[in-house]
Amino acid sequence: MAYRYALLILCLTSLQLIFCEGKDIGFHTSLTSKNVRINRNFTFTITLSNIAKNDVIQLYIWQHPSNSLQLPKTLNFSADVLQREVNVSTLEPGEVAVSFNATQTIPDMEHFYIHINVYLHTGWYWISFSLGWGYMVVWTLSMYPQVFDNFRRRNVEGFSLDYYVFNTIGYWTYLLYNCAMYFSPKIQKQYYTHHQSANPVGITDVIFTINGAIVTVLLGISCLVFPTGGQKFSIATYLITAGITVYSIVCLIGTLIPFSSWFTWFQFFQLISYIKILITFLKYTPQAYYNFVIKCTVGWNILGVWSDLLGGTMSFFQMFIDAFNTSDWPGIYSDPVKLLLSILSIIYDLIYLVQHYILYYGNKTPRKLKRKRRKRRRKNKTDLIESASILMEERSYNLKYT
Repeated sequence: MAYRYALLILCLTSLQLIFCEGKDIGFHTSLTSKNVRINRNFTFTITLSNIAKNDVIQLYIWQHPSNSLQLPKTLNFSADVLQREVNVSTLEPGEVAVSFNATQTIPDMEHFYIHINVYLHTGWYWISFSLGWGYMVVWTLSMYPQVFDNFRRRNVEGFSLDYYVFNTIGYWTYLLYNCAMYFSPKIQKQYYTHHQSANPVGITDVIFTINGAIVTVLLGISCLVFPTGGQKFSIATYLITAGITVYSIVCLIGTLIPFSSWFTWFQFFQLISYIKILITFLKYTPQAYYNFVIKCTVGWNILGVWSDLLGGTMSFFQMFIDAFNTSDWPGIYSDPVKLLLSILSIIYDLIYLVQHYILYYGNKTPRKLKRKRRKRRRKNKTDLIESASILMEERSYNLKYT
């Protein structure tokens, strides 16, 4: 009987350890991000849970930059006081990251910070807000005319396959970067540690890249199903794709090896995002060169070019408006992918427009097809002459011997 009681006590003790002991202290705030004008006040609440009866936890509040907000530096919590209200006053414009620390380990607090954007003028803020959603919508819509054109014509001749490959790689790598930066608190905290600034990736960036990845799938289907006009992938495309693959594998190995401190996960995704910068330059070049070779822009939808140009212009001006309205000019370079994406898209879209409206204006048929048609006409003309001569010989023969 004694061993039964001992076993029962052991089970009850284990259950108590599992369900009643070792609970982590919970952490929650009523605010994760806020856009507010300078010289304004606002409040938010901080709530802790699972504090032991006799424990007193001191919470430290940090901000970077340190002089942008006026707010308390420490707060005390106990089992009787689980929620505190924080009063904040905005003093200077800029992007502010508010982080927390405590006298005890709180896992939920480890990778958490509040993003506060303090701006100078309400009007410029709403202009920037409109441009942000505007370029996302325009860039999103700019992808579909080419898809519709391919399926309408049931042909992808005039659409560069090399451009498609680079475009696909660019959008999928940029999608990984944006999703990691937007959805992972751990990576957001690592970004803050490296750059001491707020996360530059917003929901508009995530929606844009998700849509771009979907469009690349639809374009891939059209390239597989419809005639390509004899196009083949260039050797340069094979070599560049292989190089990007090796680069990505090396970066991943440097992040995954336990005893290696080469890269954090943030650095890995940042290195992956640099592929998008390279691809943005590379993907536009094959299409411009292909237009030059065939001396025509048929098959390359010009409506998509106009939309892409408008989106790139809106994105470019939004970054400068944000820098002006928050007095944070170095912040323009905090997201180099977005900056270079807008600049390169503007430059190459202008090249496409010059090709379409000036250099090859009125050329409705690619030069290769023109050559084929000329050869076919010459052959038909030769066949017609030969047939006429044979017919004349037959008639003369019949007249001679009848």
